[in-house]
Amino acid sequence: MRKSPTPGRRRTVAAAALIGLTLGLATPPALAATASGPLGYIGPIYGKNYTNQAVVSDQSVNYNLYAATRNNSRSGNLPTGYLGARPRLFKGGSLCSQGAWYYNSGTASGISTSRHTNGCGRGSYNSYGVTRHYNGNGYDNYYTFRSPNIGF
Repeated sequence: MRKSPTPGRRRTVAAAALIGLTLGLATPPALAATASGPLGYIGPIYGKNYTNQAVVSDQSVNYNLYAATRNNSRSGNLPTGYLGARPRLFKGGSLCSQGAWYYNSGTASGISTSRHTNGCGRGSYNSYGVTRHYNGNGYDNYYTFRSPNIGF
């Protein structure tokens, strides 16, 4: 038969639980950051108008950072291949990582693609992507505005 803890033991356990709870509540959570650059307005190109945007975040699931590039049509749905985007992550003014070109694989009014990475060491990061827009005979490239910096 199991005995109940003595009164002194109960107080020790209660005090330890209270200290653990206090430390847990007093520890600030890790700060997560996401920053989006302003919308860029593009067009008309081959009769179509667009917006593009860069995003940087430290909220990637399997990596520490990600850069995203968005390319959206302001002219409704567009055929396959009309929209292209390439995400690029910068540390300070230097390119840290970039993804491959991504194009809409079916009718779409917008695309977004991202590059997930563990970064290039501690510092200040921003996203500065590139978008492509079909011009009837190839593509015109347009850079996004840089996103604001986040610290990592």
